[in-house]
Amino acid sequence: MKKLLFSIFVTLITQTAEAQFGRFVSYDFNVHLAAMDNYQYGTRTRPDRLHWGVGAGFGTSINDDFNLLIGVDWMTVNPNNTRSDYELCNSPSCLPEVKSQQIFIPIGFEYYTNTDRSTFQSFFNVHLIPSFSLSETRNITPFDSMHVAQAPYTEKSGFGFQDLNLKIGLNNEFGLNENLKIYVEPSVRHSLLFRSEDVVNPDWTISLKIGIRYRKQAS
Repeated sequence: MKKLLFSIFVTLITQTAEAQFGRFVSYDFNVHLAAMDNYQYGTRTRPDRLHWGVGAGFGTSINDDFNLLIGVDWMTVNPNNTRSDYELCNSPSCLPEVKSQQIFIPIGFEYYTNTDRSTFQSFFNVHLIPSFSLSETRNITPFDSMHVAQAPYTEKSGFGFQDLNLKIGLNNEFGLNENLKIYVEPSVRHSLLFRSEDVVNPDWTISLKIGIRYRKQAS
């Protein structure tokens, strides 16, 4: 499935090489909720913490039915980690409590009929999403070989690359008038670079975006 979606994404990029951009444009702002599955090898594999964030985006038409999209999303990632023998441990095992301020740069395509003036449209989109941390704090509690907690310590880091995800979404758009829309978009996102001992980035993410979008035909 991952290879199929990636092939579709690459094909769409190839088709834009000689495309005429910009007949239709869109601007949007959204809030989103995300449930993350970290697939950790600790005793608890499904974090129960719901994340939220905000974002904005821009779209421009490739033709009457396809739009190129780019945006920026922000989210505080704070997974519910378990104690295990992670690579970052300086002891037999540790419990990392991590908070990472992240930005996501979704770049993708949507299948949307730009010339359709109906008040409701439902359509698919697909994105590649690199993510970067603006800052990250790790409060680490080490455990010795007898499973006794030792003195905790804190590590901090600044800007850095985090992950690359592939996302597919179903956007449901409701028109308030010819140009102004409200949309609801459930989606699923999968990490292309996930490592099982990652204490920050999820393997799978299910999210829901709710936003407002302004579409217009460029003059």
